[in-house]
Amino acid sequence: MVPHPVRIFGLLIEVGEGWLRRYTRDPLTEMLAGAILTTAVVSAGWISGMPRHAAWQVTLAWTTLATRSLLQESGAVVRALEAGDLDMARIRLARIVGRDTGHLNESEIARAVIETLAESACDGIVAPLFWLAAAGLPAAMAYKAANTLDSMIGYRDPTYAYFGRVAARLDDAANLVPSRLTALAIAAASVDPCRSLQIWWRDGGKHASPNAGQSEAAMAEH
Repeated sequence: MVPHPVRIFGLLIEVGEGWLRRYTRDPLTEMLAGAILTTAVVSAGWISGMPRHAAWQVTLAWTTLATRSLLQESGAVVRALEAGDLDMARIRLARIVGRDTGHLNESEIARAVIETLAESACDGIVAPLFWLAAAGLPAAMAYKAANTLDSMIGYRDPTYAYFGRVAARLDDAANLVPSRLTALAIAAASVDPCRSLQIWWRDGGKHASPNAGQSEAAMAEH
């Protein structure tokens, strides 16, 4: 069985980082090493999506979407909350967020799930579909590679502030249009679309990320 492409991207990133880190000495060389890694992994994503037989293309296109896993993981947190099992809810939430969930209360857990669903709707559904439609499977696979890079090295902490900067900025650029399409879709599905749009326009730009706040603000009305 062939591993999921995201797992392959993750392995490439892990191995590549370990190798490139040996040649970093200062912020400039860290940024250069991160740029090399980002270019290599995104290029691998693009090449993997280049035309082959139809079955290959359909299979890869399907792997770019994370609809089922997103709903399954979020649903597990909701079911734990409904059962009153906060410990399990925290454990399951930790699988889909990058923060410490050990001391979150019920309200904070519910909020984190909603925020994650809003943001992941872009990363896991709208953005891959956007790039599939805009430039075909190679672009969609390159997007998944960029998104995986961002999730692994695109942090602002001391370890990745320079090494992951190029990856983080590339992911920001790749999600610029999809994040806003996601916000529009959320508003359109809202019970009060006008109110959802108002909150989006008011608060969408207040997030530290240029993209995450768009869908989260539109979801805030729900």
